[in-house]
Amino acid sequence: MKRLKINVDRPKIKTEDIVSKQDFGKVLNGYNKMKTPIFKKPWFYGVIGVATVAVLLTVNSKTTEENDTKITSTEIIQLPEDTKCIHAPVANLDVDFTTISIDPSKDQTIKLPSGTTILVPEGSLMTESNTEVKLKIREFESKSTSFIAGIPMDYKNDAFESAGMIEVRGFEKEKEITISKTKPVQVKMVLTKNPENFLFWKLNEETKEWGSYPSNFNTSPLTNSPSKDLKSVKNKLVAEINKNEVTLSVIDQKSKNNTEPDRIQHNLPIKGSQRFDLEFDTKEFPELSKFKGMEFEVASKTEYDKSFTKKVWSSIDLEKETANYYAIFSSKKEKFKIEVRPVLSGSKKETAEIEFQKLVNDFHSKKNQLNEEAKIAQSKKTALQSDYNQFLKEIAKNRSITTTNNQESKNVSIANFVISEFGVYNCDKPINYPAPFKEEVHFSFSKNNPTDIVSVFIFDELKDARFTFGINSNHNISQLGVNEKSENTLLAVDRNGKLGYVRHFNSSKIRNSEIVLAYLDKKDENLSFIQKLINENTIEN
Repeated sequence: MKRLKINVDRPKIKTEDIVSKQDFGKVLNGYNKMKTPIFKKPWFYGVIGVATVAVLLTVNSKTTEENDTKITSTEIIQLPEDTKCIHAPVANLDVDFTTISIDPSKDQTIKLPSGTTILVPEGSLMTESNTEVKLKIREFESKSTSFIAGIPMDYKNDAFESAGMIEVRGFEKEKEITISKTKPVQVKMVLTKNPENFLFWKLNEETKEWGSYPSNFNTSPLTNSPSKDLKSVKNKLVAEINKNEVTLSVIDQKSKNNTEPDRIQHNLPIKGSQRFDLEFDTKEFPELSKFKGMEFEVASKTEYDKSFTKKVWSSIDLEKETANYYAIFSSKKEKFKIEVRPVLSGSKKETAEIEFQKLVNDFHSKKNQLNEEAKIAQSKKTALQSDYNQFLKEIAKNRSITTTNNQESKNVSIANFVISEFGVYNCDKPINYPAPFKEEVHFSFSKNNPTDIVSVFIFDELKDARFTFGINSNHNISQLGVNEKSENTLLAVDRNGKLGYVRHFNSSKIRNSEIVLAYLDKKDENLSFIQKLINENTIEN
């Protein structure tokens, strides 16, 4: 046997080493020289996996001084390893971070160009020394920026419509730091739309899922602070709403797990089914030996000749096919085969019936209990919704008063929240995915010349959402569909990173199950053009 060497404590590969080994040209040149397709080689995915670890982001250099904090841009942004759920879909294109240098030993206030304010209390950032700390921040105020950054916008089976999103990271000497649980960072994020009917979320970068996160909203001039009373009410209300949602979710899962006992699974006969005795060799069917003194019951799901038990047969055999049993009746005139199952009889059946009835009683008892718990939780949900609506009225009233007293001030909606760990935070509401097309489609950059598409993005103006299909998504490309009443733009990426698009996309653009893509030129792989493409700006047809 060949001796294998296993390195248990293998040294961690440095980012610089990974970047130095990235040579896509060499990989592609080797493709044409190989007889076997490269994607079928066992080392293929390892090479590609290593090559995609690092993403280089080029940004413009600028410096701004405000509130004793230094804001600079950086040439290379290396995200920490735990952001693997964030995948920029367009190679060498990403959303710039703003890098801010602060003193962790002092209270710091950071004001971003959007009006968003971040308050970092003294001692909030857990550093090895009180040296300069760099915060890397970027806000996503549109579908185009969140798309380019590769932020996942799926929640379970729905897509998110965003009213504002921010990503905050912290580093000391290029090493990621943490935030004190007792002195969290406070954020007042300016929203892009009215947050009514929106909730607040945080991206779990381990599970790649969004989870609800406590926050409160207010609408007022940026210079004004929200009412302390409204803050207190909203904080308590959000906590209760989240708690109630968890309760309802737990009850729902318990109800799904509480399945009614099945007589078939407990080897008990079904009333009205035909049963008969059948001798067989227990050596051939050892699994049936525990049913000694049993009977066989007809298990056929289709119509059959029920008079077979009244006929005279010369032989009766038992056969097993996969997990099913069949009785075969033979005579000189005919042969009859019927699916059967073993059932208990006699004292074993009587004992099993008693145990089965206990299970049935337990099932109904638990079902009634869960129904009562669900009724109470639903009632509480209705009450919380009423309180929430009343809160929105208070917000509207407060906004009206503020507008009257500040005719020259511009009112904005703000999400107030605290963070005790770095990551991505979002004000969103879930939007249903469109129904899939009835026919399966394929893609090409020219008619009848298929290409291997790995990701498809539908930008829906009516829903103000991005629907994602393919890799890094909860939906396969086979589930592709659009809102036919909306203005849609389709953007697709093939396995080689080539981009294509279809403007004004709907089912009428499908011909013989084919979607023909317009090629997105390399010079147009930029934020400005994509904004135009998805009608966040204008573009000539």
